[in-house]
Amino acid sequence: MPVDQAISVAGVTLALAGVSLPQALRPWRADPRGAGLTLRVHRGRPLVPPGTQSAFAHGHQEFSSGADRLVVASWRGHTHLVTRDLGGAIVRSARFDADASVVDVTVSDDAPHAALDRGLLEWLLLTQLARRGGFVLNGCAVVRDGRAMVFAGGPGSGRSTLARLFARDAGMRVLTDDRVALYETPGAGFVATAWPWPDDGAFRRRGTGVLQACHRIHRAPDVIAEPFAREPAVESLFGVAVRPAGDRDGEVMVREAVARCTDRIPTIRLGCPPDGRLLRYVGGTPATSDVRVSARAGWLAT
Repeated sequence: MPVDQAISVAGVTLALAGVSLPQALRPWRADPRGAGLTLRVHRGRPLVPPGTQSAFAHGHQEFSSGADRLVVASWRGHTHLVTRDLGGAIVRSARFDADASVVDVTVSDDAPHAALDRGLLEWLLLTQLARRGGFVLNGCAVVRDGRAMVFAGGPGSGRSTLARLFARDAGMRVLTDDRVALYETPGAGFVATAWPWPDDGAFRRRGTGVLQACHRIHRAPDVIAEPFAREPAVESLFGVAVRPAGDRDGEVMVREAVARCTDRIPTIRLGCPPDGRLLRYVGGTPATSDVRVSARAGWLAT
């Protein structure tokens, strides 16, 4: 089966055979030569491992991707991802071996539209990223002069608000306001880059920056920066990390990668007011001239 296209996300290159590249992923298009993983799509009857329907019935290791539901199952030495639609029909199955270089996907003849979706691609890339020592955080990332800062937090913590504030400064480039991937490179150490999913955020730009600091953000009336000790830093970031559902080895690897990152990169608990005062903290242009903050991020200040 010929391989025509590939995507490269956070240092992981995934080649696609027998299926077209989704429109939303075209900014991540890459040369398929040298891809570490190839996804091959076939038509036919999806393979459903024993116990899968029971797993769906009980929500066991099930996660959502748009209108579809996916379940992860281990059978005969392989990991299987089985997808059903809202009506309960099985529309796709994928067989994956973490140590192999090929993922075989079988799409039901009754659901040709289900060849790819966010759930399958994101799970595969999360798994591969974890095995390469990287991880994904719920957060926004901003780059200035090639250096990146990450602001991670749960729903309602202010990620999108911060991204809009940073976008006001011409010297800053917002990579993402939703999810950011962090991974190690031989020359630069940890770098930050946008994660392609979900694809409905205001900011989603391909690019990288050398990571200077990670922040665990929360809403506060003032800019308050407090460095974390190591163990609280690991727990705090791991709490907002995106893990590959049903992959216990991958979850352990994500925690290990978070720990390595906190050993090397400052991790800070940051109170964020919903106004321009935070721009001075990151070394940008303050919204007003009389702003006073309790800490300043000198690693980005010029």
